[in-house]
Amino acid sequence: MQNFFALQANHLLYADCENGAPRLYLLQAGNNLKEWQLRWTTALDKASGSIALTQPFHGVEGQQHSRVAYDINGCFYLLDTQRQQTTFVHHYQRQYCHAVVLSDGKTLAVLSEKSHNDDQLDLWQFEGDELTFSQTLKLEFADDDIDEDEVGPYPFYDIKFTDPLFAGPDNSLIVACAGDYRHSDDQWRPAQFGLRLSIDRDAGVAWEYEHNLDAPPEDWSHNSGRVAVETHSGLLALPTMKIYVDADGRWLSQIDLIDSTQFGSGNNALVQRLTVRAFSPDELDDISDPNNDEHRQEFLARISALHFADSKVWVVYSDGSVRGLSVDGQWRSPLFGAAEKTDANKRRHFFLERGLVQWPSAEQPAFVFDDWHHRHWLSLDQNAIARLTGDSAGLDDWCLLPDDQQYWEDGWEASAEQEIDLALVGRTVLDVFNLNSDVGVGFALKRLVVKCEDIAELCHGNRLIIALSDGKQVWNEERFFARAIDVKDGAAQMAEILEHFIDYPDADNCFGEGDKPALADCALQLGLSDARWLPLISRYLNAIDPDHEAFFASEGIFLLEERHGDSEQWDEFYQSLPAPIGPDEDWEDEGYFSGPQRSDEEIRAGIPAELLSQLADMKQRALEHWQQKLDSIASADSADAIGTLLDDWLIESHNTKRDPDIGSFEYNHLDDWLKSGEQKALEAQLYSYLQHPIEALAISETDLPDVTISEYLDALFNRAAELQAWPQIEGYLRAQIDWLIKIDNGNGWYEDDTPYGNYAAEALLRHSDEYGPLYAEYLASLTLAVPEETVGEFLRELIPQRGINDHTYPVILARLTHAADQWGRDDFFTWSEQLNIAQWLTDNNKVEEFFAAVQEDFSRYSNDEDDIADDVNEVREALGFDS
Repeated sequence: MQNFFALQANHLLYADCENGAPRLYLLQAGNNLKEWQLRWTTALDKASGSIALTQPFHGVEGQQHSRVAYDINGCFYLLDTQRQQTTFVHHYQRQYCHAVVLSDGKTLAVLSEKSHNDDQLDLWQFEGDELTFSQTLKLEFADDDIDEDEVGPYPFYDIKFTDPLFAGPDNSLIVACAGDYRHSDDQWRPAQFGLRLSIDRDAGVAWEYEHNLDAPPEDWSHNSGRVAVETHSGLLALPTMKIYVDADGRWLSQIDLIDSTQFGSGNNALVQRLTVRAFSPDELDDISDPNNDEHRQEFLARISALHFADSKVWVVYSDGSVRGLSVDGQWRSPLFGAAEKTDANKRRHFFLERGLVQWPSAEQPAFVFDDWHHRHWLSLDQNAIARLTGDSAGLDDWCLLPDDQQYWEDGWEASAEQEIDLALVGRTVLDVFNLNSDVGVGFALKRLVVKCEDIAELCHGNRLIIALSDGKQVWNEERFFARAIDVKDGAAQMAEILEHFIDYPDADNCFGEGDKPALADCALQLGLSDARWLPLISRYLNAIDPDHEAFFASEGIFLLEERHGDSEQWDEFYQSLPAPIGPDEDWEDEGYFSGPQRSDEEIRAGIPAELLSQLADMKQRALEHWQQKLDSIASADSADAIGTLLDDWLIESHNTKRDPDIGSFEYNHLDDWLKSGEQKALEAQLYSYLQHPIEALAISETDLPDVTISEYLDALFNRAAELQAWPQIEGYLRAQIDWLIKIDNGNGWYEDDTPYGNYAAEALLRHSDEYGPLYAEYLASLTLAVPEETVGEFLRELIPQRGINDHTYPVILARLTHAADQWGRDDFFTWSEQLNIAQWLTDNNKVEEFFAAVQEDFSRYSNDEDDIADDVNEVREALGFDS
């Protein structure tokens, strides 16, 4: 799945496809690649899942900035980035769709799977400003006469969803095909083909010309971008399937350039075999046999992506390096890679899953990569530009460049008006004249009841997310329904909304924001308001998908039990809930799953062996990725080197879903950080073979049980302390504090309930009391619960050892104030006896300052002056001052 798309110079389009309908953000680079302006945002409301973009319609006057954005099910939108508008075109609602703009720049070709093994090619063209259907072409093989005695068992080929489609010369289409296919002797073998589709509009046919290519390793496919086509010449680039080893034992990474115009002619279509890079035995890690399928596949997969541009083919490697070669084989650039921060002559490896987004230009001298949800770039200086445009480089020539990365949301500048647009895009929006008015909220609720008569019209993709705006502020569902339950007839109208949703045929596949099922806040607020609504809430929970919802199982049910657990309706309500929301024993009820629970052997036997084999390989690659990250920490040999890793982690730690109205968020993206998109897609595919939630244990190799975030963070901050990287750790902690304050989102947590910044804060204060004021700032950033097992235990150990001084005093004060609602006040009272805090305050003339701070903090939690005075007097008495 691609997230970033290059447009004109200095413009990128980012696609957020994980939160309902795909949302597109048009970004323009400022003075550097860290500064961006948001130009426009929109949502493809009828689409769902990942999207692709075609090339623009360069042959249509007035549409040179228009292209088609579409999802895999064939939901097509015309996207005009210059006019900043989207137009819905058509929804095929088919399982498989690919689209390209043909070489004439005027015609859209759509290849779709009409039914199993029955593909259809449609052509679309402009009538005025409207993109309209033109013609359907039948796909026919140009030559069906196969002599099995001459060619041996031949494969039964069908186009797969993972086979990429490209525009070729003379309005042809090129399909690059690789995978395991059933042959005429009924055996499955890996095979690779090129298909050229020659369009004959008069005959209503697209003739298929097939060309056999070198057989790939088992389970090989091109779906990760390791194939490219140059439209006007028809050159197809792909990795050379045979591994060649030179006299020094180096494995040669090579690509083949294939002339697709020769497909079907019987001629040899290989134009060039270009050697791109040589890997020494030390760089090969654990692979050693070029004839071993597993080793061969792992080596070929080091090529991350291929791209054609300016008569060159660019080869991107998974270690973050890139090289350009001329298609005539007469020139190659140096290998461009990332330099260590502290040593410009030493190469730094980083794991790159995606390909290039933009090539260096006069306006932007940098290679820009799509690295999952990050922009990653290598910046070129004048020397690097000269090497890019100079003489051909040697095979082992490197040019090391400074690199950087940025999370897709960071570095934006957006106006106040755009901020409101961002809060509304991709949601069902209700306009309200005044959100601060009961009348306005009540009117909005009535409008929502009417709209919910057709739930399908409210869904964007498979998401139903409500937002309300009066032009000045935006409310999400949680805030809206918490208010709406109290307006006149609010509960009855919310019940009517849930009734409409329960009757919606796709309710079990309809989700809300984040981890919540659709309309979860409506159901929760209604259920909390009165126990009489529990039967309706039960019907709602039985209508949604219980296996994939998280909100009610982890929070909503507990809140309802706190409110109604003693009521006579509760037991009947709880027993009526589906597993795993309700009682575990309900998992065994007849009818909950499609058959009796099977043994592990039966489960695995029912899953294609090649899928389990792919999963094992992908898990191994994820674990290797993890080990590379730990190795990069161990190999850091300077404060600046570990500072780079701290910066990288700072960016990654912010890659988490957050909502300012919820009050906290948790980093639980460790799997996303390590697993490839292909692995996550495969895991989702495997779960379709299961009949019961517990059966997931049979394929638990999906999990990474030996990988924990604490292992990484312990290693990172221990190494930083060993290297005396105190300025770098301090910079990291200040950045975390600033970020938490900026997003106004309460605490950030890791999966082990350690708050963001704690590793750095503890390391600094253990090192020196001078970091006490900064530690106090860190405590103040924990606006919600202060975890006792980390912060509390640490301070109870350290403060008695260090005593009270100018540096530790801010920590002691922060423990009394910012953590007073937990064990902080008890700790302060204990320390007042151990450390003689009263004497220190008197000797340093801080008594008045101290009690002013205590008074101010206590006033934040109470408006009752008597209560505040009692709390302050309790502190005075503990210190031995007169109240």
